[in-house]
Amino acid sequence: MAKQETVDYFHDVMQHTKNEVWLVSHSSMDHLAEKIIERCHLARTNESQHFRRNVIWKRIVRWDHFADGFPNIFIDDVKEMAGKDVMFLASFHSPAVIFEQMSVLFAIPRYLARSFHIILPYFATGTMERIDKEGQVATAKVEIDRFLVLKQPF
Repeated sequence: MAKQETVDYFHDVMQHTKNEVWLVSHSSMDHLAEKIIERCHLARTNESQHFRRNVIWKRIVRWDHFADGFPNIFIDDVKEMAGKDVMFLASFHSPAVIFEQMSVLFAIPRYLARSFHIILPYFATGTMERIDKEGQVATAKVEIDRFLVLKQPF
């Protein structure tokens, strides 16, 4: 999905509801998160607010790393997350960032968000979804299986 399509999709999803939505993003997606917030706020000021959600970009994830390179992640305001609708803008552009984002994706539902949606504009491993030769590994299947586990109650 192209960047503008992602912005338009997010805008359309928010169009017919009233409640506050938290937008959380990986640091590599901050530029797109800014555009989404701008578009949502522009829509709220230019159109009827009766059926608009208030989208708030929450920069609550600290994407730090230990000296050995492994993620040292902390999510602020977790108690405030309970009962909120949360959307996570992800980027799986490299294997290094997939692990740290999956860690956050598994953590957020544990903080009792009312709903949790993942926006993944580009799914790099999606190009490897079939096996042409015996022994070849369909890496897209592995990634999708990880997402399916997110649907299970913790």
